Amino acid sequence: MKSQMSIEFLTGVVIILFIYVITISVFSNYAQTDLLESEIGKQICYRVSLGIDSGVIGGENFALNLTMPYGINGKNYTIYTTPDKALVTVEWDGGIFSCTTTTQNVSEVRFTPCKFSVNNINRTIYLSTLSTNKDVYSIGETVEMRGEDFLTNVTLKIFDKGSNIIYSNTLQTTDSTFTDTWQPNQKGEFRIVATDNYYKTLNAERVIYVV
Repeated sequence: MKSQMSIEFLTGVVIILFIYVITISVFSNYAQTDLLESEIGKQICYRVSLGIDSGVIGGENFALNLTMPYGINGKNYTIYTTPDKALVTVEWDGGIFSCTTTTQNVSEVRFTPCKFSVNNINRTIYLSTLSTNKDVYSIGETVEMRGEDFLTNVTLKIFDKGSNIIYSNTLQTTDSTFTDTWQPNQKGEFRIVATDNYYKTLNAERVIYVV
């Protein structure tokens, strides 16, 4: 009888320890994921901030292109500037991080990750960006495109993976912003490129997929 009770007791202890180990492991993985996301968010924020500060140091006509990762652990994120507080903010599902810049003379923009340009024009830092409403589309689905911080008319081109132009349009900007739409009729990877028609260094790119 005592032997049976000892076996049952030991079995219970083993089960409890097993549950404890699994629980610790799960929470540890969540903590590591949260830490990783936080570090990625910080790196993105500091990279944008450094680009802005480089534009200040570089002076008039300085131009730089930066490419941001398309996700934080698979999560979408948004970057935005707050000029009056000299802040850059990165926000994603479950996290937010802000960092400072050395200037308030930066345009106010809000965009999703892309390859964008940093320009110093008339002592103001412009971040020319290009966003789409999604990353992945179906054939015939409408791709909504939006560009910010373009000072004159813009040429928008879409290239297939073979660098062939499959769409081109000239767009007028309103308050330094433009919008356009496109409906793909084939599957593949497509690169969208927007270029200011006067200030050629004001440009941005974004990659989308049609499946």
